[in-house]
Amino acid sequence: MSRRLGSFVVLAGPDGSGKSSLAARIVAANRRTGRPARHMHWRPGLLPHAGTVVMRPPRGDSSDPHAVEPHGTVVSLVRLVYYWMDFLVGSWLRVSPVRRRGGLVVMERGWWDMLVDPRRYNLRHSRGLVRFLGRLLPAPDVVVVLHAPPEVLTHRKKDLPSSELARQNDLWVQLDLPTRTAKIVLDATRSLDDLVAEATTQIGEVSSDDRVGTRGSE
Repeated sequence: MSRRLGSFVVLAGPDGSGKSSLAARIVAANRRTGRPARHMHWRPGLLPHAGTVVMRPPRGDSSDPHAVEPHGTVVSLVRLVYYWMDFLVGSWLRVSPVRRRGGLVVMERGWWDMLVDPRRYNLRHSRGLVRFLGRLLPAPDVVVVLHAPPEVLTHRKKDLPSSELARQNDLWVQLDLPTRTAKIVLDATRSLDDLVAEATTQIGEVSSDDRVGTRGSE
């Protein structure tokens, strides 16, 4: 079996779970070792935002995407396919070159966030379609799910009600990912230093072998 040269990691979890802080720390630590590292927010970003090319964005407060009414079915489908093309081509052109050089790519949210939280992207679509398209994409090596009680998340960010945060928590933990992707569930109530240390250790362990499945912090 050929050994992986680098790693593609997705950090997932509801708003307030600490994805951005953890991503920045992991990427910075890798860069200090001299390894290539790239930090991505949600998608590769090879294509511009769909609102500037495909359709204008929905009307509403752009600072709170959950408060904006989703697009209709047809527009949602067009935008979903457009973003799928960005994930597909962007994976070839922006993710794979870093991995081939032995580097680390850390992406926040990733494709599967549209399955867990479609309202954030103003989409109405079939969950089955998102699953089908997602399984046609190059899979991440690891998905790190940051999990915290809803009351902790609402204290950090008050955009979503506790019931919605609880739903997203449960769905991320239960989500069936591609078999070649390992899932690591970490307790997001721990200190950032502890999370960085544990995430780095577990990502390294997954990247050094071919085991997949779900791991969790004690």
